[in-house]
Parts: sequence; structure tokens; C-alpha cells
Amino acid sequence: MSFSDEHLQEFINFTGSDIETARQFIEMSDGDTTVAVELYYATHGGDAAVTHQNIAREEPEEPDFDSTQTRAPAPTFVQNLYQSIHQQPRVVDRRIMPLDDDVYGEPQPRFDRYSPTQAMFPVPPNLLFRGSFEDAKEVAKHMGKFVLVNIQNYSQFACHTLDRDVWASDAVQSIMKSNFIFIQLQENSEEGAQFLAFYPNAISRPFIGIVSPTGELVEEISGKVSLERVVEKITEFLDQHQPRQVQQLSEDEELHAAMMASLAQPLPVTTQQATQPAPQPAPQPAPQPTLQAPAEPGPDDANVSTIIFRMLDGTRVKRRFFVTNTVQELLAFVSTQLPQPCKLQISRTYPKLVLQPHDTIESANLANNELLVVERVE
Repeated sequence: MSFSDEHLQEFINFTGSDIETARQFIEMSDGDTTVAVELYYATHGGDAAVTHQNIAREEPEEPDFDSTQTRAPAPTFVQNLYQSIHQQPRVVDRRIMPLDDDVYGEPQPRFDRYSPTQAMFPVPPNLLFRGSFEDAKEVAKHMGKFVLVNIQNYSQFACHTLDRDVWASDAVQSIMKSNFIFIQLQENSEEGAQFLAFYPNAISRPFIGIVSPTGELVEEISGKVSLERVVEKITEFLDQHQPRQVQQLSEDEELHAAMMASLAQPLPVTTQQATQPAPQPAPQPAPQPTLQAPAEPGPDDANVSTIIFRMLDGTRVKRRFFVTNTVQELLAFVSTQLPQPCKLQISRTYPKLVLQPHDTIESANLANNELLVVERVE
């Protein structure tokens, strides 16, 4: 992001901050000085209700007058004020969402967008659930998913970076759409206050919690909320909470199964199970030929994707590749990170899928910052 020294000086003159603070807030605001000042006062307290014209307005020259005469009146000017970010927002009622699979889309507004800082990094509409927290739990139960709740307070800088860096990530959206009902609440909204009353330990901001359809808070992501940490915690949670596939039995089969269980007798094979073919063993990946690790793209190169590897010992390794690099080349890089060579494969987390050596990052539709699991092949 390029901006002039004039922008820095303008910000410093208005806020009284140092040059590093000015640079940080102007970069976060894409070079817009007005938004930068609003964001500064939102995170440091006070009101920054000014427009570009008010910030850049030069003081009018003092009119000439005789000291023995009455001083001329000061010139008039007009300035536009934004509503203060610290005022209580008005919560808008939302419609109740029916129990079906179409629970995403353009959401009803949760609060008035009265400040530029709230609209700076909006969450993608196809990620947000259209309904209340109670509706989200009901839909999660219906769809066999968990509810992921994000409590935001936009007077804190970390809440803006969460919207910008995490929820906008393709990798996060892929995992969320498959496994969670995502709902975002404002801390000082009516529904946000109700959630905090039920879960008083949700004190960090931003707060990210995973709630079961029964209402139990089963996981909390606290501390630093970087993209890598959120992906890591979510994938670890899903590793431990795989959904169970339940076979649907008829009423007679359920009654018979209950009788057999009470008699401690082995359950006979059902007609449905008898007609199902035996599961086929998963295909083993072909051995990878010796290949040198590809050179890492430069910072200005195009068609580049960042891949995060979960290594055999659980550590994370992050590296940039061209989208035309193959899985074979990714494996060659991974091999350089191991103390001794061994036969490996790379798989996606959700859905679980072993990548083939000839696949490229582009053909496998790997998202930027996607987490891949490195596994040893016996």
C-alpha cells in the first residue's frame, strides 16, 4: 500500500500519534485518512467524527481589521459528522430460518453500519447463517453439524483483522461450510448479551467458540487468532469429533436388535447389510520418484498459493508454491524437512482425500493457506 508523507502528517496532526502508529492505521485503511482516523479513535477511545474536508481544511486567514474597531465575525464552515462508534447500536429483527439446507446467503443486518470501521472487512455473505443462535443450534442438529460462534467488539483492532484475514480465507470457508453453522454476534447487541449471559467464560475478544446442537460449549479458540491458528484448532477439533454414520433400520429390525442386545446374543446381519458389497481397500499411492524441491516463488510472482503442511510430528510448515507445482514437488519439499527419508503421501483434511502425485495445486482446487496432512505410507 503506497501513501504519501502528506497522509502521515495529516493523521499525526489530527490524532497526535507517532509516525509508526500513523503508518499502521493508514495501511489498514487502504490509504484513506478519514477511515484511519475513525479506526484510531475506535480503538483508543474518543470521537473521530470528521470527513476528508474537515481533516484537510486549512485554517482561514485572519482578516485584517483595525484594533480600535470591533473584530470581524469568524467565517462560517460546514462539516459532516459520523455517529460515534461508542454509541449503542440499534439491533434489527431478523427472520426465522426454516430447517432446510439453504441456510446461507445474503444475511439480514445484525446492526446498523453506522461507522466505516464496521464495514471495512465484511464477512462473506455465503458464510453467515441467516437466523438466531437458537435457530443455528436447531439447524446444526438437523444437518449433523456444530455451531461456530464469533463474538465481535469492533472497538478492538483484533476483531477487524479476524474478519479480514480468517473469515475471508478460502481454506476456512471450505472447512466451515462442510462442518459448521457459522453465526457472528456483536457484543453489545441484545442477542450477543444473551449469549454472554449463558456462557460467562466467553471473555476474550474476539471470541470464537464451538457449540454442540445441545448447547454445550465444547471448544474455545482463545489467544492469538491468526489464520494458521484458527485452521489448526478447527482441524484438530474435527479430528476428534468425526461425525458418525448411523445406519437406518426398520422398526422390526430395531425391535429385534433390542431383544438380541438384552439377551447378550450377537446381532444377525440385516438384509440391507447382506446385500452390500464388501468394502474395497483404499488404493495405495504410487511411489514417488526422486525429485528436487521446486524453488520458492518471489514476493512479486503471480499465480502463487501458500500451503500449510502438518508434519509427521505435528508441527506446521508454511511455504509458497506456484499453482502449477505438482503434489510430487510438494512431497519433494516435505522430504527436505524430515530427518530421514521415508515414503509419504499428502491428504486434504476435509473432506479426507489423498492427493495423487500428478495433481497440481490448481487442478486439485487447493485453496490459498490450505492445511495439508503429511502421512507416512507403510
